[in-house]
Amino acid sequence: MMKNTFFLIALIFCGLSACADQDTANTDESVIEKEPISAAKANINQQLSQPPTLPELPEDAPEIGTAVTAMINVIKPASDASKAEETADSGDVAQIMWEDLIPKDFQPDSIMAKYQAQIDNIPEGSAEEKILFDKIMSEFNDAPPNDTLNGKQVRIPGFVTPLDEHKGMVKEFLLVPYFGSCIHSPPPPVNQTILVKPLEGKSISLEEIYEPVWVTGLMKVEFSNTDLAQAGYLIESAQLEIYQEEEAD
Repeated sequence: MMKNTFFLIALIFCGLSACADQDTANTDESVIEKEPISAAKANINQQLSQPPTLPELPEDAPEIGTAVTAMINVIKPASDASKAEETADSGDVAQIMWEDLIPKDFQPDSIMAKYQAQIDNIPEGSAEEKILFDKIMSEFNDAPPNDTLNGKQVRIPGFVTPLDEHKGMVKEFLLVPYFGSCIHSPPPPVNQTILVKPLEGKSISLEEIYEPVWVTGLMKVEFSNTDLAQAGYLIESAQLEIYQEEEAD
């Protein structure tokens, strides 16, 4: 089980890194020096209330670990993450994807490469495997954010992991790139986890959390510590919409 987790982390995070490298190949080559997010340096928010009891998932719910990009059809703007910088003063909403949350100078595949021999040889389910997993996750959780997204209006797809609810409606939650994160599987790295605070009446019900959603709102590069996971980003005044497949003309 733990080995599958290693491969899941490698597939998602390193895959996102490869996309980010390809998408930013023609962008400005200047690199902004960034410091890793850490509890000692970040302003840790007060922990949220105990996560709500979740309803039983329907039979057609996605498999645990399903990436949101496997369930949606998105034509990504050519300018991707740089769009957020260009629209800083115009108030336009920049559509971003999860690879845009990874700064182009961070290479997560190098972390996995460093530990691959140990992953292959360590006994599955052993105490040593758990120690190794924690060590790898510690390095991933030091992954820096993409500071250029701070203060921008963004739109990003993902899955909802509820932290709080009111009368069956999701209140604060974690937006994650693959289904079941933080509840049925380990949390993503800190710069692949977003704390979301939706506007009143702009959220979804607990029964809909197996659906991929679009989240639109003000993005902040801000560290948060919740009962389920750490988050490297915050989206405030958010609006949610269930993803709908567009009909062909």
